[in-house]
Amino acid sequence: MTLATRIAVMDGGRFSQIATPDDLYAYPANTFVAKFIGSPSMNFVPGKLAMNGATVQVRTEDGIEFDVSSYRFAAKPADGQKVMLGLRPELFHRPAEGSAAIPMQLNIIEPLGSSVLCYCSLGKTDIVASLNPSDIAGARTDEELKLAIDLSKISIFDEVSSLRL
Repeated sequence: MTLATRIAVMDGGRFSQIATPDDLYAYPANTFVAKFIGSPSMNFVPGKLAMNGATVQVRTEDGIEFDVSSYRFAAKPADGQKVMLGLRPELFHRPAEGSAAIPMQLNIIEPLGSSVLCYCSLGKTDIVASLNPSDIAGARTDEELKLAIDLSKISIFDEVSSLRL
């Protein structure tokens, strides 16, 4: 990632994606590339697309709704399509007072100095959030942790083909 101007990611002897390091990270072509690039790897939350006029949402199996209307789909999304919502660990942050937040169960706190990895449960899905140490001050394991997500940098993949939508 630090030495190359373009990288070829192969899966089973086939090219999955050839791109710049930044594009591989921000716009992975499929779930294999998304898992392969980045540490910790991208979180995947299963859900379905729900269309309501100009509004597009991903609704998880646990009933959590994410407004993804601003997502740049490569092709027109289909109502009811099964998807995997891709969330990089650094997209999570403590919400500003009065803003929307998603409750999660905090399971493990891993301090790393300049950041803290929080292993949480978002409904039935395990996720990793990389937070600023000040964002996690006072938090304890086995308690609820409310986090916001920067939805401008998400990825959405078709559940069946694993390709980026």
